[in-house]
Amino acid sequence: MKKGMRLLLISLCLCGLLMGGCAVREQSKATEEDSKVTKEELKDLSADELFDLFIDNGLIINERLAECWSEEEIKEMLKSDFDLLVQGITAYGDLMYFEFADSVKETYEKIVTE
Repeated sequence: MKKGMRLLLISLCLCGLLMGGCAVREQSKATEEDSKVTKEELKDLSADELFDLFIDNGLIINERLAECWSEEEIKEMLKSDFDLLVQGITAYGDLMYFEFADSVKETYEKIVTE
């Protein structure tokens, strides 16, 4: 009788842990979705806000770009060329710009909701 009770308690604990794990995963997924924004919301941000949001979400500024352009100039480029950059495209013809455009696109895909 005691063995049966132990097995029942162990089974109930395991079920509780499994259900709790699913709830945590669903909550994490919901939080991730809640933090996503639309393209229009991004376009309404100032250059500073847009840049900070992208940096916070993984945007990488390669070393050459950082050496050639000031942070303020990079912010303005992100804002003014936004529609191209989020597609991974740039009007400039140097590898440092293509790398920047790739990083913008990758970051954009993480934070935008369609």
